[in-house]
Amino acid sequence: LLDRLAPEGALGTLATVGVGALLVAVFQGPAPVLALALGVAETTGHQNLRTTLVMLSGAGLGAGLGALLTMPSGAPARRLAELNLVAGACNSAFALATVDVFDRVAAQLLGGEQPGIRWGKHLLPHGSWQIALAFALSQLTAATLLVPLLPGLARRVTRGRPPRPGPAPASGSLATADVS
Repeated sequence: LLDRLAPEGALGTLATVGVGALLVAVFQGPAPVLALALGVAETTGHQNLRTTLVMLSGAGLGAGLGALLTMPSGAPARRLAELNLVAGACNSAFALATVDVFDRVAAQLLGGEQPGIRWGKHLLPHGSWQIALAFALSQLTAATLLVPLLPGLARRVTRGRPPRPGPAPASGSLATADVS
């Protein structure tokens, strides 16, 4: 399946990222998507490490889409969901742009022959550790780079919107947190 989905050109790559984002949104996280991709690779005997990483690069965007589906209604929640979607899109863009970098770093850190990952009763295929490590390093780096940018992103998301009237939201409530 992943060999057939191997991205060809910019449009194929974006489609693969979109599939990853949709799967992450539906499954509520990248771990099931990683297990699914590796399980398909184990079952079919075909694995394309780069395609799996390209698909997983949609995780940030998928998390933002998932938040849109689960966020309560109301202007403050909508602004928070929009910020999450913009930050997720930035995360996905960074992850996609650095797929090859983190793939090489993970291969270098892991060295030669790698055992598969044990998933329940199954042993997932060769390269599983490399994909998991490359994805983790990519996400950690993206988060480290994006956290300082969040205040600026929040200002852009709320630009041109009038301040909301009424009492301040309850302290500690994420659903009503003010992102301006």
